[in-house]
This record gives sequence, C-alpha cells and structure tokens, in this order.
Amino acid sequence: MRSSVTAGARSSCERPITWTVALRVRNLLDDDDPVPAGAADNGFGRAHILQRIYQAPRTFEFSAGLRF
Repeated sequence: MRSSVTAGARSSCERPITWTVALRVRNLLDDDDPVPAGAADNGFGRAHILQRIYQAPRTFEFSAGLRF
C-alpha cells in the first residue's frame, strides 16, 4: 500500500503578493514490498506472478512560491 501526504500554507501581505509553501511526503509509511502487477494461471489453478512493481523509498518534496 502506498500513501502520501501533502501539507501547505498560503498567505497574503498588504501588497498584492501571495506566498505559498508546501511539503509533500511520498510513500509515507516507507512500504517497500513489491506489488504484483500481472499474473497468469500456472496450470494448477494458482497465480504465477509475471510482473512486480517495486516502490520507491520515502521521499520528501518541499516547494515555495511567490506570486506578485
């Protein structure tokens, strides 16, 4: 299971300037187990995994901006 969270703030000053900041954390729980993406019947009624998706480790993204 992959989960991410985003938190941000926005403010305005006297002048028409708006600033924003945001922090995004991807793969919040740092779950690195591969996830099956494709499977086929192996002839005995069981799934044979053909493709797995490997999760990226936890990453942090910080952004800031000014609009004037």
